[in-house]
Amino acid sequence: MINTTLPDSSRVWVYQSNRFFSSDEIKVVQYKLKAFIQGWNNHGANLTADAFVVSPSFVILAVNESDINASGCSIDSSVRFIKQIGEELKIDFFNRLKVLIENNNEFKYVSLHTLTDYEDCNTFNTLVQTLGEFKNSFKISVRQSPLFQIK
Repeated sequence: MINTTLPDSSRVWVYQSNRFFSSDEIKVVQYKLKAFIQGWNNHGANLTADAFVVSPSFVILAVNESDINASGCSIDSSVRFIKQIGEELKIDFFNRLKVLIENNNEFKYVSLHTLTDYEDCNTFNTLVQTLGEFKNSFKISVRQSPLFQIK
């Protein structure tokens, strides 16, 4: 799914878009992500970071905090960066009322409040905290999702 040299203990942030990326948008976002992580820092000290577009609609930022922790300022700069990409491409990365589900390799967005109607499908755990969790439990069954009980 992703190719990185960062350790599994690296901290991650998952941003789900409110719609699927086009192939051109994926290229634009990947280019912008690469430029961002090259300059991402904590009070002048460069963070050891990586970033990914995970199709069809996720942006993942990861930081190896065993080197330097991501501080409030550096996290704020990443949020501003994601918001900027969203504004440029007319994508909302902060709408938590839609959930992406997958069934037989077909993806669709559903309302959070109807998630229980899709309990035989898979969804994506945007609440993972580390790269290891992302690798091992990003795609989960809807029944396993912490969002499943929300009505």
